[in-house]
Amino acid sequence: MYDKDNPPKFPMHDMHLVKSLKNCVAAVAVSLASGALVYMFHSLPRKIAYRNFYADYDPQASFKRMSEGGYLQSALVETSFKGKKNYKENLCRLRIPISRSIHHQSNVFNDTCTTSSEEVEELSTNISDLLNAISAELRGNINPRSNEFLETELGRYKTFIKYKI
Repeated sequence: MYDKDNPPKFPMHDMHLVKSLKNCVAAVAVSLASGALVYMFHSLPRKIAYRNFYADYDPQASFKRMSEGGYLQSALVETSFKGKKNYKENLCRLRIPISRSIHHQSNVFNDTCTTSSEEVEELSTNISDLLNAISAELRGNINPRSNEFLETELGRYKTFIKYKI
């Protein structure tokens, strides 16, 4: 029936499926490994560094450092919260309307240069509360009071910018 020197070759059925399956398994393994490596060597160190930075973040010291460096255009370098007279003069020079904090439920004062000592203390407390609320939200320590305060202050600043520009 057949030649002894030339035996028939039987076809190996479905071998292309095994090869395709091996390629598919290898592709899945490489993609899972690359995602895990990106998470371990890129995302996780950044997440840890971010958490460590805000663990001992002092917003008032950062505000002072940024105002002395000239990064905040609305803050003067010589502004001190201790001297009321100097503080009042600086506010008049900046021409920023002084507004009360959320605790007093009031809007913007009409004249920036007619501030009392109570209003000056209120403004410094307002800035301090705002910075503390922002740093608490960045750290993830969100409570409803600070979230409400932050929303109110951001809305107030939006209207301030809208009317000044």
